[in-house]
Amino acid sequence: MSADAPGNSRRLSDALDEFVDGKSPNYAANLQRVVGKWIDWCADRDVHTLDDVEVQTMARYADHLTRRVRAGQADADDGIAASSAWTYYSQISAFLSWATKWEYIPENPANKGRAKDQLPPKPSGNDHERQFWQPEQRQALMKYLDERARKAIHTDDVDAFEPVRDRALGAVLAYTGVRGAEILADRHDPRRTGITWADVDLGGGTITVLGKNQQVEPTPLPAQAVEPLSRLQTLLSSPDGDCPSSPRDTRRRSMRTSRRRATTGRTATRGSSLSTRVSCRRRSQRPGFGPY
Repeated sequence: MSADAPGNSRRLSDALDEFVDGKSPNYAANLQRVVGKWIDWCADRDVHTLDDVEVQTMARYADHLTRRVRAGQADADDGIAASSAWTYYSQISAFLSWATKWEYIPENPANKGRAKDQLPPKPSGNDHERQFWQPEQRQALMKYLDERARKAIHTDDVDAFEPVRDRALGAVLAYTGVRGAEILADRHDPRRTGITWADVDLGGGTITVLGKNQQVEPTPLPAQAVEPLSRLQTLLSSPDGDCPSSPRDTRRRSMRTSRRRATTGRTATRGSSLSTRVSCRRRSQRPGFGPY
């Protein structure tokens, strides 16, 4: 097999660039990473074009993934989970299906049974799709975030915003099952601008997110997440009285206001805006989650 693409055979790297063109930035970046690593793996085996990819190529790649799963079970550094192996293989298969659609190759070798037989056992649907954390993971994280926020609230000369914000974010992720990409602002994806307080209904117990299906949808907000969010909203409510006369006074007042509101639980007014600190500047309408 030659590194020079003969005839109309499409080089794998060129085909990948065409495959990801027009896809969302995050999805394209993920495909570039996963399929790109597969192309590097192929190059080490003198496979450089779409025509070079055979059923045997994909069977060997599936076996490579299976060995990495076994390494993961042995706590090796290059090990992966079985669900990851299937995800990687599926993304390669999607790439080859696209090549079939555009008649670069006559069929998708990744779909052949004798290739897929080399993959590790497929995880059950519940294990593969679960987004919720294990109870011990959730308890350990929230214990740390609760203690950090409580300490900041009751310590003089400490701005409580970040610890209280982090506790709210952790609670949302831990108790709702939403993914970070559904609530955080992403500078690489103009559709994902992050949640605002308009998306949060504390009374109704729901939060509106841009789901993984690219649709805006409500998600239940359990009580364990409502309380930390309510405290964050209270902390960020507008301070009473006139604006301080200097930035130093602004920050001192911010810390005093943060501690008082986080401690008393006084609710914010409906028109309260949000930002990373309480000040006289115009603040955004976001809880301070992101960008990432």
